[in-house]
Amino acid sequence: MVGLCAPEGPPRLYTGAYLGALAGAGVASDAGEVGWSGTVGVRASSVLHLADVEARYQVDGVATDRAHQGMLAMHLHPLFLFLLANNTLGATLGSLAVEVAAGPAWSERNGSGLLWSWGGSFEVPLTPPDAGQSLWLGSSVTFSHDLAYSALAGEVTNRLIFRLEYRHNGL
Repeated sequence: MVGLCAPEGPPRLYTGAYLGALAGAGVASDAGEVGWSGTVGVRASSVLHLADVEARYQVDGVATDRAHQGMLAMHLHPLFLFLLANNTLGATLGSLAVEVAAGPAWSERNGSGLLWSWGGSFEVPLTPPDAGQSLWLGSSVTFSHDLAYSALAGEVTNRLIFRLEYRHNGL
């Protein structure tokens, strides 16, 4: 029985490349009013997070208004070389990102429009990324602005979101 007792070989190292699905919730503020925010999305990253994109739907409920947004985001990882450490601290530091996003929005109070947002995020692996799949807990802070057609009526929406992300690693 050749192959049954063969060693599995070295473990797969987490390189920063993955496909993932995420969900999150948190708080949003708009014109001094505080409410809730939720998000779901998909994310893909290349080796060392050199190309990291995310498509997400988010909804904010602030006061009597509810805003729906579809966003396409790019994440830039200035500390990506920490991924080479291949440990939890290196993965966390390598995940620190600056985000820029844009997309369509619809608000019950103000109608439709286009938004852009910027912010930052980080994630911490909850399970070992080298296993080929892993769970990550993260947080992001974003600031959304009107790009066209005043969906936010000129106000800035701030968000603090806590996210849980499933990643299929090593693509």
